[in-house]
Amino acid sequence: MDPLSSTRRPALSALEADDGAASDTKHGLPRATHVRVVTPQFLHSSLAALVVSYLDESLDVNVEVVDFLTGGDRLLPSDAHPLVHEDPSKLLLLSPDNPASLALCLEKVRQNGLNLKWVPQPLRRNLEICRAAVGQTSMAIRYVDPQVPGYRGLCLRAVRTQGYLLQHVSLPTRTDDEVCSDAVRNNLRALQWVSPQTDFYRDLCLLAIEQDGISLKYAESIQSDEGLCGRAVQQNPRAIQFVNESAPFLGDLFRQTAEGHPGLIASLPIEFLARPSIYPVVLQQNIRHMRLFGPDAPHYRAICLHAVGIDGLALRDMPAALRDDKEVVLRAIKTDPAAFALVSQNLQHDSEVRNAAGKRDSFKSFLRRLG
Repeated sequence: MDPLSSTRRPALSALEADDGAASDTKHGLPRATHVRVVTPQFLHSSLAALVVSYLDESLDVNVEVVDFLTGGDRLLPSDAHPLVHEDPSKLLLLSPDNPASLALCLEKVRQNGLNLKWVPQPLRRNLEICRAAVGQTSMAIRYVDPQVPGYRGLCLRAVRTQGYLLQHVSLPTRTDDEVCSDAVRNNLRALQWVSPQTDFYRDLCLLAIEQDGISLKYAESIQSDEGLCGRAVQQNPRAIQFVNESAPFLGDLFRQTAEGHPGLIASLPIEFLARPSIYPVVLQQNIRHMRLFGPDAPHYRAICLHAVGIDGLALRDMPAALRDDKEVVLRAIKTDPAAFALVSQNLQHDSEVRNAAGKRDSFKSFLRRLG
């Protein structure tokens, strides 16, 4: 008999009926039916619903769903071995109390440490199995039970190989100074998974940003810290984009940084350059930077208003809709009456716009020619 038959056909292979009960004409089943389903816990609700829908609605059905990790039928290692060879997930069906199960699990995790995922939960607390799995691949740390003796040592081994695996260790372990420091030294991205509540967090952030200021990206809780943000930007000017938008020092820090690095602005994302505290600095440094902003940029109209307040002829780089925007046009003409030539045909005949442009003597003759 196929040892998995009870889980493959749960509705029909595990039926228990009351004596003398009437039968279901559709399936020939007793009308008072008890269904026992052995299945992984995460499938409980869906399989129970499936069993009920499969049977006739007139049946009095009592569905008992049993998790095979705790109360279901188990396989002996001798039965499971050929199945596990084809599909390591069948390790889940092993009885953890059988000594031979340990040997079979060890064999499979030594072949591929990620097979630890399928090892029965009680055996994931076995140090020999966990050490073999993590030794084969550090990524197996995500499946190690934190209650295993020596868990901290396994975490150290994993993060020293691949620092980003810090995200897969237990939350209490993310407060361990040595584990976190080794993870960040291996991969600066690991900083994002260090608990900010630890005493060493700020020092660890400083260690990271001194290696690369971009590490500021992974330390959200210090993105308003003027001292650390300044150190990060000094190490890598592009780190300025990761300073908290509401930080009161952001505008001044950006101005100082942009003045010292002329090519910086063009290398930064538009989402950052369009921040209300940033775009005035961008345009003041060079009005030609207006060309960096497209109509889809955040705060685009406000950016355009600011630009024409600096140079009215910046109107030339703006879409037709803004050259037909009276507020934008009037501000451009106030800055430079020559911008009148750039406004829409509609607004060129607007009396307020014409009067604004005609206040300069040098422009009156041009307006008369327009009729």
